[in-house]
Amino acid sequence: MKRNNAHCAPCLFTRFLFVVTLLLLFSLSFFMQPAAHAASMTQSPPLHLKNGQLWTDAKGNLNQSAAFLQAKSAHQINPLGKVTPLADPSSFTLAVVQSFVEPLAYGYQDSSSGVGKGSYYTDEFNWYLCGPGAASVASWYWTAAPFPGAGTYRDPHSSLYWLTTYGKPDIMHIAYGINPPNSGWKLPGVMTYGTYPTAYTTNPDLLIGMNYEASGESSTIWQNYYYVAVNPASFSASNLLSDIEYDTYSYGVPPVVSVNDSYLPDWQNSGYKGSSHDIAILGYNNSNSTYTYYETCDSGPAACETTGYGVKTISQSQLYTAIENDNNNGGLIW
Repeated sequence: MKRNNAHCAPCLFTRFLFVVTLLLLFSLSFFMQPAAHAASMTQSPPLHLKNGQLWTDAKGNLNQSAAFLQAKSAHQINPLGKVTPLADPSSFTLAVVQSFVEPLAYGYQDSSSGVGKGSYYTDEFNWYLCGPGAASVASWYWTAAPFPGAGTYRDPHSSLYWLTTYGKPDIMHIAYGINPPNSGWKLPGVMTYGTYPTAYTTNPDLLIGMNYEASGESSTIWQNYYYVAVNPASFSASNLLSDIEYDTYSYGVPPVVSVNDSYLPDWQNSGYKGSSHDIAILGYNNSNSTYTYYETCDSGPAACETTGYGVKTISQSQLYTAIENDNNNGGLIW
């Protein structure tokens, strides 16, 4: 029997409408997905800093007394009245009991339901939170330092909700919330914000923030409390080791260093390496000539493409080289 083509016209039209509808639904579902690729961002790391910018572009000013600086150099600053040992062991590492991870440049914020259970966001300022991240790690070891609770935290671009699970409230509090009296800051927080998404933390501003937190956010004694900042031209590899030994073992607190992240073992496969980065030093091992540090920037393109946050190890010579070869932006806050 011959096929009647006149009866097939409605069938073809129906199939056509079905295909068009499927294509339309696919297109809508595609465009409704969050932009989850670093390539689509306004700017991704590394942040291209000028030579010495992290020493010269501070927004604040900390005038520490000559007597304080001299006493610090001699390892005689002791605000807590601790009994310090006469000799350091060959190795020591501070115990880690709280995780610290910088918020992602894009992803899902927390909610009262859990980590990453909130709404999707994009905030590229978060790519540059290593200074507050390292300072938060150091602050954890000072009993008087506050540890902010879960809540909504604001920077110049967004307001996001964070639980305390990964220390993000403390990172954001130091980044934009603190405002030490007589610091010279016109805006709160250790961060300096430029045209979105440019942001960074200078060594002098990080020093202000770390002393303020260590003092328990005292309005009177924070300036000459404990930490000093030293540029690379002012110390040797042996000085670095001595100061790290004193801070970690004798006083039980981490120092922070600004380094060229290209030298860090956990950054070797990162497409973002090549600029300054802050890390907290947790300990040393003179038997195998290594330091232990804490990385606060996570893996993945929305973070720093490191091997992940947490405790890492680097040779003592490599860390010193990373500080010395940071375009004159390296330094030690101890």
